[in-house]
Amino acid sequence: MQVDRALLERLLTDVEWTVAAACRPRLGDGAFVGSDGAAMLLVYVRSGAVDLLPTGIDTVCRPGRAETGALLVVRPSVRLVAVGEAELTVAGLRPTPGGVGAAAELPDWIVLGDLERSDPDIVGLAAGLGGCTGPADVSAVCGKIATAIVAVVLRTWVERGCAPQGWLDPIGDPYLARAVEAIHLDPGRRWTVADLARTAAMSRSAFAQRFRGELGVSPAAYLNGVRMTRAQQMLGRDGLSVTETSRLLGYASDIGFSRAFTRHVGSTPAAWRRDAG
Repeated sequence: MQVDRALLERLLTDVEWTVAAACRPRLGDGAFVGSDGAAMLLVYVRSGAVDLLPTGIDTVCRPGRAETGALLVVRPSVRLVAVGEAELTVAGLRPTPGGVGAAAELPDWIVLGDLERSDPDIVGLAAGLGGCTGPADVSAVCGKIATAIVAVVLRTWVERGCAPQGWLDPIGDPYLARAVEAIHLDPGRRWTVADLARTAAMSRSAFAQRFRGELGVSPAAYLNGVRMTRAQQMLGRDGLSVTETSRLLGYASDIGFSRAFTRHVGSTPAAWRRDAG
């Protein structure tokens, strides 16, 4: 599966993580991992196995199982359920404010099962994250370690061809790709067509024409679509409030955001958030 390498590199560069909580739980059969308000969970399976159960997937339709030695980066919406007894290292992660938008581009779950052979140092660091509790200087170091681990896991996952269909699709025109990348990495910026044209090193009229020809929609429509997709993720998957989502996506008021969301999705942000919960 091809992905836009430039966008991947920016994603890896722009997102830094803090460790909100860390532990080394021992789970009995059927027990599951809590999220404690984290945006992502970084999990090392010390022994045993866990099933990944995304929201809406029943226990018959399992998308995957992670066994001893596996490293996982998953959203809290993906429930990790022990198969028999399991010992884990779990670190709850939150992106630093500047990386919130880019972090939303991450897939819901990443699982790597044999990093102990290819990158044992990273696995060792992940196994040790359970001790990341203490003073601010310890937390800062743990955040740097977690950021490095997530970057290695994501890059390896992509290099192995595990990225799902449509994730970070490459754009045929490299100049347009710059503008699309900029939109995805900072959808909350108040982009104008002129801004995006400058990013693509084109005139405004040439950019608008080529953008529509390549992607089938206007730059404004594409930006709105990215924002609304991101809004659904933030309201549902990430549990943000309507106001938090509105501000992160660059809207000056909740009313303007609500109107745009309702036109695009067919329900109000509040109703979407309630139903997704």
